[in-house]
Amino acid sequence: MIIVRVMVTTSACYNQPKPTNHSGYIFNPLWGTSMTAIKISRMNSKLGKILNYSTVPVRDCVRCDSCSADCYALKAYKQYPLVRAAWDGNSTAQKDTETLVTSIVGHIKESKKAPAMFRIHVAGDFTSQENADAWAEIARQCEATTFLAFTKASMFDYRKVPTNMVIIHSQWVGMDKMNQSGINAWIEGDERIPDRHKVCPGSASEGGVKCDACRYCFQKNIKLDVVFKQH
Repeated sequence: MIIVRVMVTTSACYNQPKPTNHSGYIFNPLWGTSMTAIKISRMNSKLGKILNYSTVPVRDCVRCDSCSADCYALKAYKQYPLVRAAWDGNSTAQKDTETLVTSIVGHIKESKKAPAMFRIHVAGDFTSQENADAWAEIARQCEATTFLAFTKASMFDYRKVPTNMVIIHSQWVGMDKMNQSGINAWIEGDERIPDRHKVCPGSASEGGVKCDACRYCFQKNIKLDVVFKQH
């Protein structure tokens, strides 16, 4: 996990502890859990080597009444102190939009090579239109990187996001479908799944294809809805 100090664009470095493995996810946290830092994970065992960002599950989500009881991220948040501290810190720091944009853009711009992909919100979701717009601005400034977000926050306006930011609307059994256009993600077994869809090869079984190998959801012109097995 990379620590990016707020209000500056230099990413700080610390000695890494042993990676933490939980619920099928691996986080590589750096020592240092300051509440004034934005933390980015380098990888996890589902995504592979894709930079990713998280906030507090459920608390930083919207429309999650139907899925909070089965939230995999909430289990990790409760069980692992380093993960909880990192996500708490992000939740606090991102309330300042300038901090969020400056920190994420600063890290990506200072990388020797721009990351091809960045996953927004392994845990958490867009919390407001301002928050969604901040991520659109991050993507706009980092045009060599494709940003992906699965979101239940369909009430926000994503029509002006840049072409390198992919929004997939997450649907859940028992949740009213708000998104009437665009690409959706479904949980296997939902009767509303369209006939033509893409089954995530990574969710079929443990040790499946990782996102950094598949890359389907990171396509800028994705055509088919995606179906996941519940995990």
